Amino acid sequence: MRYVLRQSRTWRGVTILLLRYSEIGLKSDPVRKRFENQLRDNIMSMLVRDGVEAFVTKKGARIFIEAEDTGKAIRSARKVFGVASISAAETCSSDMDDICRTAAAYSRGRLAQGQTFAVDARRDGSHPYTSIDVAREAGSAIFLENESLGIKVKLKGPDVTFFIEVRDNMAYIFQDIIQCHSGLPIGTQGKVVADVDDDRGLVSAWLAMKRGCRVIFRGSGDFEALKNYDPEMRRADEKNVRYALAYVQGKGIDGIEGFDASEYDLPVFFPTVAMSDEEVRDMADKIRAGFRCRRGIRSADCLPQGFPQQPDDSFKVPATIFIRFLPASRGDRKGLVSSSRKAARRRSAISRIVSRTRSSL
Repeated sequence: MRYVLRQSRTWRGVTILLLRYSEIGLKSDPVRKRFENQLRDNIMSMLVRDGVEAFVTKKGARIFIEAEDTGKAIRSARKVFGVASISAAETCSSDMDDICRTAAAYSRGRLAQGQTFAVDARRDGSHPYTSIDVAREAGSAIFLENESLGIKVKLKGPDVTFFIEVRDNMAYIFQDIIQCHSGLPIGTQGKVVADVDDDRGLVSAWLAMKRGCRVIFRGSGDFEALKNYDPEMRRADEKNVRYALAYVQGKGIDGIEGFDASEYDLPVFFPTVAMSDEEVRDMADKIRAGFRCRRGIRSADCLPQGFPQQPDDSFKVPATIFIRFLPASRGDRKGLVSSSRKAARRRSAISRIVSRTRSSL
């Protein structure tokens, strides 16, 4: 089978997967490039583990996957932390006439009698037209192609939305946006030792993985459930533990009472400290289920049962507080409080930037 990374490959008239990331785009250029490369490598590792034959290409702020089994590729890629969403897109050149022809053909069978539709277009690169021009011309082509159905244009709250992304000399046309886990690529934030003996330990390790940590598994918990999200995860031994930067433990608010940080030589994190037992059990069940697609590749079918479809209403981890205990030798209480306040201000600023970025997408 082929597991190939190709930096220059042209798709015309074929269906490929368009993968987006989220907060990686907030990083500086050198850091973003490193994170993008790590994300690309993690995607390839996941495809290899799941036996998916595919071409993987990184171009600009997008990663593209061409695979024979598109549904299997989606199920594999959406487990990778750092991937915010996936779309199965039809491709064509960036020529306006070609975009209109492809959009008209793509719309066949996707609109029912009397439905309303809209075209959401955006560009990246230099073109002799604007995004509004693309939306207007492609929308006109779709309308004429399906005029017999009595369809209407409705820019706000349409029944069907067609998305068009024009990037350099290529255009990508799609309808569904499949929401993924987002977060940071595993391997970008160092290694941590996670004690996993129960559901709370499992969820704590998963949340650390979502923030980019490479988990070293320790305990008698469900190793395979976590390995589904990181094919390179290993059990703890004398060698790999030495490279850990912190410990991750599954304790609730009652469990940290009387905790003695002086017993540890590294910081200790409790990601699920603010979660109730019911929330932990519910999330652990979803983690073990693998968030797998059940039918086809459309957005409604690929999301787990009970998870809303739209980005604004997508599943959110219950309010989670990461409590960190440092060994006594790492700093006094005054310094830690000052650092915590600065970190809180940074997180608040980043949240505002993320909100503005999401509203513009």
